[in-house]
Amino acid sequence: MTVTRELRRRLRADRPLTRFEPCLPRPAKEPPAGPGCDLLELDGVDLRREPIEVRKRTLKGLLRRAHPGIAFNRHFEVEGAVVFRQACALGCEGIVSKRLGSPYRSGRADCWVKVKNPAAPAVKREAEEDWGR
Repeated sequence: MTVTRELRRRLRADRPLTRFEPCLPRPAKEPPAGPGCDLLELDGVDLRREPIEVRKRTLKGLLRRAHPGIAFNRHFEVEGAVVFRQACALGCEGIVSKRLGSPYRSGRADCWVKVKNPAAPAVKREAEEDWGR
């Protein structure tokens, strides 16, 4: 997520950042929210070299109050297997684990691991897709 002065102004004004209602088949009580899970830039300052915990703490501060369209994606500093079991029990697609102290790296990196729930509908569809094989 990149935070610009305009985004900051909208967050302070508590104005929606995105309107999802036109995309939904019927009006929802609350608009869907995308996960705010990392902060790469703030007011033109590149934060990618900062450790993940600094970037998350900064993002959490920006999202102190509720903001339509963005939900802070909490992190858990516990054994990954515990979080994965709970995510699977909730029907989540999976989890992403990031090593504390790690800077941001685009693409695959040894400082983060994505583990998918094989029972999740999205993962099942992905497994069933031909993908040009």
